[in-house]
Amino acid sequence: MPGGQAVPVAPCGRRRALAQRLAHRRPVRATRPGWDLWRDGVVPGDADHPGERLQQVAARTDAMLDRIRPLLSEGDVAVVAHGHLARVLTVRRLGLDASASRLLGHPHPGTLGLLAIEDGQPCISTWNVP
Repeated sequence: MPGGQAVPVAPCGRRRALAQRLAHRRPVRATRPGWDLWRDGVVPGDADHPGERLQQVAARTDAMLDRIRPLLSEGDVAVVAHGHLARVLTVRRLGLDASASRLLGHPHPGTLGLLAIEDGQPCISTWNVP
């Protein structure tokens, strides 16, 4: 981003907080049958870990894309993101609903995903390549 600006990272919610504090925690699905990250968002925790709805993540990535689009006329733009955010960013760039993120495999750490334009439309050129 210009001037080293970054998109704020939202709190990760109860799921990550518990994972960090309790190695023996029960899986979210054991306490919330039918829970789905791409439908339900992050399970809320305490005040320091409020969770985030998928629509909120989509709004953050849309704002980020609004800042990136003008830069594309000058050349390529590199974005570094963690797996789930990279998935949402990708599907929003493709013009899809954020819930379509479930269609992309979770990127492994340190892998690349490249988005491109083909016939005037955004597309995935590369995904999850080491």
